[in-house]
Amino acid sequence: MKADSRYTVAREFTGAPRPQYVTRFCGEWIGASATRKDARILATSHRFKTAPAAFRVRPAEDYQLVGTEIRLSTRKAYKAAPATNQPDWKSRELVFVDGVLLEKGEYFAV
Repeated sequence: MKADSRYTVAREFTGAPRPQYVTRFCGEWIGASATRKDARILATSHRFKTAPAAFRVRPAEDYQLVGTEIRLSTRKAYKAAPATNQPDWKSRELVFVDGVLLEKGEYFAV
């Protein structure tokens, strides 16, 4: 995914015992994480939630991205975007759903 300068990740004091990595969009709070990697995942998830999606999918199983509040439920349909930045994305039918990478068989188009 191309970098989007509207998103920032910086260490901030949030009331937690140690500073956390805070993700912001145009200066507005999105969330905080213990690691920079998880904070970037929050930015990716936010970007896909707010961007127009090519299609909607329903996960085949419930998913939770460890260390974040990102969860996917089989009872809900989500915006999906082709994972064009991944090798063999077309043949494997890879998509991003709320920042989670799923492949054919792990989701159903709705």
